[in-house]
This record gives sequence, C-alpha cells and structure tokens, in this order.
Amino acid sequence: MLNSSANDKPLAFMPVEEQALLQDAVARLLDGAEAGGNWRNLWSRLVAMGGLAVALPVDQGGLDDAGAVRVIATELGRRAIALPFACGVAATLRALARMPAPPAALPALAAGECLATLAIHEADTLPQLLAPQTLARRHLGGYRLTGRKQAVPFGAEADYILLPAWLDAENQLGLFLVRQHDEGLRASPATGIDAAGYADLDLVNVAAELLCQGEAAQGMAEWLLDAYGAALCAEAAGAMRHLVDATAAYLGIRQQFGMALSVNQALRHRFVDIDVQLTQAEAAADWAASALDNETDPAQRRRALLTARFTCTRAAWRVSQEAVQLHGGMGMAAETGLGAYMRRLLAITLLFGDEDSLAEAFAAG
Repeated sequence: MLNSSANDKPLAFMPVEEQALLQDAVARLLDGAEAGGNWRNLWSRLVAMGGLAVALPVDQGGLDDAGAVRVIATELGRRAIALPFACGVAATLRALARMPAPPAALPALAAGECLATLAIHEADTLPQLLAPQTLARRHLGGYRLTGRKQAVPFGAEADYILLPAWLDAENQLGLFLVRQHDEGLRASPATGIDAAGYADLDLVNVAAELLCQGEAAQGMAEWLLDAYGAALCAEAAGAMRHLVDATAAYLGIRQQFGMALSVNQALRHRFVDIDVQLTQAEAAADWAASALDNETDPAQRRRALLTARFTCTRAAWRVSQEAVQLHGGMGMAAETGLGAYMRRLLAITLLFGDEDSLAEAFAAG
C-alpha cells in the first residue's frame, strides 16, 4: 500500500487499482443484502473480510486511508445499508488509533471483537464537540462524567462510546471513552427513520478514560468531526448513485402514449439536473477524503470538509425528491425501494444539520 505512518502523512492514498479491488470485494459481500436487514450478520462478514483495516495504522497492518474508507462507505450507500461503519470505524476507530496514548480497548476494537461509536449530539441536536455541556470531574484518580448525549448511532449496541466532555476544574475540553454497561450510564434506544439504531445516553457519574485534553483534544475533535463527515459524504454519494441509476432505467422502460418517458424533453432536463447534482456530490466526497488525509492545514481541511458536506446535503435533498417524483406514483411504492434511500439520505443530512447551519459554520471560519 502507498501509505505513510499515521504521524507523518504528507501524502496518503490507495492506488486506483487497489480501490477497484476493494470496491469489488465489498460489493460481493453486500450482494443480496437489504436495507433494514440483520446488520450484525453483515457487520461480522465485513469484519471477517478485513474491512476494519482501512482505519488502522500501517504499522498495525492497516491502510489508514480515507480513500479506502470512502470506497466502503460508498458501497454501503449504494444499498442504503446502515452499519456502524462511518461512526464506529471511519471516525472512532481511526481517531482512537491516532491518540497520543491509545486506549486499552483498541486491540479488541480493531479485531472487531467489540464495537465503538461516537456521541457528538446534545440538546440542540447539532454536533457539539468543542463546547459540550457534559461535565467531567476528577474522582479517585480518574474521571466521572455527567450529562446527556442524543441520537447516538448504534448507541445501545456499542460496547464503547467516544465522547467530548468539559473538564470542569481545568476549564478545557477533554475526549473520553466510556463503557456501555458501566454504572450510571443509561441508554434509551430508538429506531431512526432509516431503520438504523440510535440511542439517547444519560450519564450520571459514569467512570471514563481520559484520552486527551486541551489543545490536543480540540485538534483531535476537529479531525474526528471531519473524518465522520467525509465518510457520510461518501455514503450519501453512493445512495444518490443508486437513485440516479434507478431513475434512468425507469425512464427508459416506462412508456406513455407509446413512447418511453425518456423521450419527454421536460423529464430529460429534470433527469440531467439530478445527474449533475450527483456528479458534484461524488466529486465532493472524493475531495473530502483527499483533504482529510492530505491537507496539513487544519483550517483549510475544515473548510474543504464543510464545503463537501454542504454540497452533498444540498444534492441529497434534490436527488432523492426528484427521483421519487420522476418515478411518478411508483416512486411511493414499497416495491421500488426508493423510500429506503430517501430516508437514509435524510438521516445522513440531519446528522450534520441543514444547508443553512453548514453555511453559517463555513462563514464563521
């Protein structure tokens, strides 16, 4: 693999040929899988094929490559399958492997023996990493957390949760790892609109492992949010690719007044519009993955990721709605499967807010 170490990566990428091989392997693994199916069985198969290696450092036999992460996330999106990949691997596992002192749980997480997720949403439902309301206080040489996290993906199924909290005494940010079944942690599970599992977490004096604090925590938190966003951009692009391909096939087959719908000029223009939106989203997802690993200036990386997320969010709304409408009444039928993709795209975009909130974040620098 053409990669350098996690601590010295001026340029990191997976060659196009190897990306194609990885894409083919993941596509074969996902063949026949349906949205909302048994995610645990599919997750076990992904772990068995070595899918978690995309997040691990090279010296641990991994790829540590956002391009490889993008390939897997895109294939998941093409089938509207919600797995704990973006939250648990692309963001959390990669971040834990990059910590100054990796946690003791890292080997088990890297081997797929247990699962981790990321808790970044609080009361306002928008990502809150840099100024969390959750408080951390010293207790017998360790730390205890008190607060509430909302809409945590796979929050009830994960064995470990990576989350930000405010160090009360030091008046600075800290990143912590907590265990699911520790005393004081209560998970309230729910099923999201995309049929994936989410949970609200209530923490009352929960024991936590401090991973980093201060400037180190802030820098890692910003990278963590960007890594999560890059993976979700790729997943959204994959879902939109399916919708556009399905719409093209439908317009070519469906006939009205003895002619295929694709002959209708108005419909052709509407289709071209979503095809352009898709092209922009795919380019944005590629750019996000490249910027995540190759952009050495955190501020420039952040702006690139915000731009990519804005582009994919705007495209997701337009492509999903137009695909359903271009299918006519059939677009609302369960047999077409379009609804599962529309709901998954809606869930992905809501995880980071709408276009206005992303534009405001970009303007704020």
